[in-house]
Amino acid sequence: MGRRLARYYLVNGQSYGPGDEVPADVAARLGEDAWEGGASPAVVPAEDPAPVAPVVEVVPEPVAVEADTAEPAAAEAAPVVEPAPPVAPVVAGGEPPRIGKGSSRSAWVTYADSIGVVFADDAGRDDIIAAVDAAKRAE
Repeated sequence: MGRRLARYYLVNGQSYGPGDEVPADVAARLGEDAWEGGASPAVVPAEDPAPVAPVVEVVPEPVAVEADTAEPAAAEAAPVVEPAPPVAPVVAGGEPPRIGKGSSRSAWVTYADSIGVVFADDAGRDDIIAAVDAAKRAE
C-alpha cells in the first residue's frame, strides 16, 4: 500500500481514510494535504476517467467503545469536544424596575433568562414581566 491518508474523505459516495487502500483515480483527485507527510502517491491516470464529482471531507463520528475492547483504529479518532452550555448572566440586585430607568425589555430578558423563565422570542417587555410573575407564583 502507498501513502496513508491523513483523515477521512468521501469521494463519489465511497469513504476513504487512514489505512484504506485508495484507488489511483481517487488518489489523483485528492490534494497534497490529504496525505500524511503532504505528498500524494504516484498516480497513473485512468484511460477513460469518470465524471468528476466534488471531494467532501468527512469528520468521523465518535464511537462508544469499552476500555478493554478498544481497537487501535478507535484510538486514532480525533477527540470530540462538546461546547459548554451557555450561561445566562445574573442581574445584579435582582429584579429590574417595572417602570422608569432600567426597566427596558433587554433588562427583563436578562433577568428572566437568569432565573430560567421561558418566553417567546417575540414577547414584549410586559409579556416577559407577566411570565416572570407567573413563574414566581408557581414556585
